[in-house]
Amino acid sequence: MKMNKLAVLGIVMLIFASCSTATQTARQTEQAMRGTWVLNEIVNDQQRNVAVTQLFDHASLECFTQSEWTFVANNSTGNYWLSGDNCPQGQNNISWHTSVEDGATYFWFKRLDGERARNVTSGYKMRVVSADASQIHLMHEIPSSEGSVNLHYYFTKK
Repeated sequence: MKMNKLAVLGIVMLIFASCSTATQTARQTEQAMRGTWVLNEIVNDQQRNVAVTQLFDHASLECFTQSEWTFVANNSTGNYWLSGDNCPQGQNNISWHTSVEDGATYFWFKRLDGERARNVTSGYKMRVVSADASQIHLMHEIPSSEGSVNLHYYFTKK
């Protein structure tokens, strides 16, 4: 009986340790991402000619290329500014966070469009391929009528 209690205690401690590691990984990623970034390049890794007409239900891929993003880690807010003459102008406020699922880190954000974050029910999820003090690489799977497309977003610190 005493051995069973020790085994259960060991399993519980292992579960807490793995949850703690996931939380620590998410926090480290958020710390690395804070600051102002430029989205330099967006690449389709499948090299298929699948048209992506809008990113994040907002604007064209061209508008997001060279856009400027700011991530504030201590309150999970931020914003982005699109670039280009034929693009929506102005600051776009976001709420964001990171999480770890099945060993992979994900970046989540939702556009606020003047709403409070708790009132916005939809958002976007991208896998964090890498993030450090000078670069961020995110991967976003976008479904389309021709099959899904993986877009890779490459940011550099401003």
